[in-house]
Amino acid sequence: MAAGVRAATDVTGFGLLGHGLEMARASGARFVFEAAALPALPGALDLAEAGIETGGAAHNRRFVARSSTIAEGVPDPLVTLAHDPQTSGGLLAAIPADRVASVEAALDGSGVERWRIGRVEAGEPGVALV
Repeated sequence: MAAGVRAATDVTGFGLLGHGLEMARASGARFVFEAAALPALPGALDLAEAGIETGGAAHNRRFVARSSTIAEGVPDPLVTLAHDPQTSGGLLAAIPADRVASVEAALDGSGVERWRIGRVEAGEPGVALV
């Protein structure tokens, strides 16, 4: 693509970590997500802090368990949200590092919300939440 996006998926039923894992496996790389950078819908963290988790999130935890690592110190509510299937349907896009600035500028110029939430690394295909 002219803008630099090399792969993308809509983040829905498998949650962020599940969809990230699918992309990681397809690309033979490791997706590392920064917990502190993850956006959350209003009230979502409050519900997660109260211990509310969907059955789909529990399924997603099992799905990614063997291929994921959660860094020590990542707050449990953020771990819950990273597995939750009830997202706003945002897109997860993989962009080469040298194209990130131009993609961000294009999105900003179009008035599209965007967040930089992690990076892709060489290594065993999987996901990490740090």
